[in-house]
This record gives sequence, structure tokens and C-alpha cells, in this order.
Amino acid sequence: MNNFLNRLVYGRSNKPDYTREAMAKESRQKQFFDILSVKYGHLIILNLILVFFMLPLIFWTWMNFSPALEISAAERAGYNLVYSFGLIPCLLFMAAPLAGICYIIKNFTQDKHVWLWKDFFANTKSNAKQALLYMLFYSVVLAIGQVVLYSYNFIIDASPVVPILRGIYIAIYILFILSAIYAFPMMVTYDLKLKDIIKNSLLFTIGALGTTFLAPLLALIPFILLSVLSVFWGYGAIILGLFYLIFGFGLALYIIISFTTAVFEKHMNKKSEEDEEAAAK
Repeated sequence: MNNFLNRLVYGRSNKPDYTREAMAKESRQKQFFDILSVKYGHLIILNLILVFFMLPLIFWTWMNFSPALEISAAERAGYNLVYSFGLIPCLLFMAAPLAGICYIIKNFTQDKHVWLWKDFFANTKSNAKQALLYMLFYSVVLAIGQVVLYSYNFIIDASPVVPILRGIYIAIYILFILSAIYAFPMMVTYDLKLKDIIKNSLLFTIGALGTTFLAPLLALIPFILLSVLSVFWGYGAIILGLFYLIFGFGLALYIIISFTTAVFEKHMNKKSEEDEEAAAK
């Protein structure tokens, strides 16, 4: 039992750290699973922290979507509108802690040492202002986007072009939603102004389109599998809930940030190194 608790808090002590040279030689897939096997205990702790700050979001989602399952599609659009505005305080509540958690997981993906609680509190505090401002911008745009989608319900038959415009708008709206996967890791990695974080996250969303869709899709695989299981097995829903309560959100962030870190290393880090070499000359 003591060995399990030690591994939970400190990871595997007999597992050597990656050197920079070793990381260059190892495949990213092997690094991913090797680091996960060492850091799963920390991910459990981070998951529990995140779930605590997600409680308003979880409660608000449950309160709105439970009755929405029994109503028509048109009425559901109204529920979505109300839900999106209620999301604003929920997302603001979790913004700063999410930044602190992303900082730690980003270091995990690079196999850098962290002091779990010290680094969490330090980076939650240092990124709080930017995280809150970004999340305010993000959640307000989400809400305005739902207003636009809701308005399409009243003009859908006005012209044959309207459904096409609505489809284009939904595609853009989805890309904006996905841009958050770059924003928070970027925020805790680079010293950038908020406008640059927003701009770069949107550019990466489009420029690294494969990562933009693949990373969230892979992160959702446990949810999809456990949701299918819950349809055929009564205890599947309980397992689904326990998985995300204990580990699921942390694992999802680890998967997503592993991908975004690779994108940053390819584009932003390379540019920074080139700028340093030019300055030295």
C-alpha cells in the first residue's frame, strides 16, 4: 500500500529521466506512454483538482441538458442559448486553475521536473489575469455564437443560400471552439500578450488542422467507448463517471497537450532558436 501511495505522489523512482538527446532519439509514441506510466499518479491528483473547479460547469450542464433530452430540436436551441450564457461564470471559475494544470502537464510532456503543488499555485497565480481575460473573451464569443445559431432557426427558409451560410458558420464556430486547445498551453509556455495568444491559437487551429481534430478525437476515445459500454451494461455509466472523476480529464489534457507541444516545438520553438542565432551573429 505504501509503495502504491509513493508511486501515486512521486511516480516511479527507478525510471530515469529523459535527456534531451534521448528524447530526440525516442519516438513520440514511446515517450508518451513511458511518461504516462510514470506520471499517472500526478495526473490523478490534477484531475481531482480540475473536477473541483469544474463542479459549477458540471452542475450547470446537468441542470440544462437533463430536461433538454425530452424536448424538440427547436426548443433545445433555446436551451442551448440559455446554457451558453450560464457557461460564462462557470468557465471563468475554472480558468486560472486550468492554466496552472496545463503548465504542469506541459512539463510532463517534455519530461521536465515539477513540484506539483508549488508549481500549480505559482502558475495559477502568475497566469490568472491572462487566463481570466482569455476565458471571458472565449465564453462571450461562444454565447454570441449561440445567439447567431439560434437566429438561423427563424430565417432557415428565407433563401436556399441560408443553409449553406449556416453550414459555413458552424464550421467556423467549431474551429473557434477547438482553438482553446492551443491557447492555454501557449499561455503557460510563452510570454505573449493576450491578443497574440488569441491570434496564434486561431492560426494554429487552421494551420495544424490535423492536430486540431486528431488530438480532441483521441482524447474522447475513452468517453466514446465507455458511453457505448453504458448502453449495453447498466454499470457502464457508473464506470464512465468514476473514470472522469478520478482520471479522465487529466488524461484528456495530457493527450491534447502532447500534440500541441509537438506543434509548438515544430513552429514556435524553431522560430525562437533561429531568432537567437540571428541575434548572436
